[in-house]
Amino acid sequence: MKEKKQKPNYARICPKCQSLEVYQETPGASLNIIFGMPTRYKCKKCGFSGYVFPEIDLNEYENIKNKENDSSKA
Repeated sequence: MKEKKQKPNYARICPKCQSLEVYQETPGASLNIIFGMPTRYKCKKCGFSGYVFPEIDLNEYENIKNKENDSSKA
């Protein structure tokens, strides 16, 4: 029987604090798309604001957080 691969599920991550609590700061985001303006994002946790918030696969994010927790316990 073949093992099912999990479909990647992506979310934006804060480059400063690695939080997933990120939202679009720019009002009227649909207008930004129409006029070719970049979307500005903001982190709810640390308040960092900018245009570059990378997307990360949530499965990878969980693995990274688990490794950090394991290393902090040692």
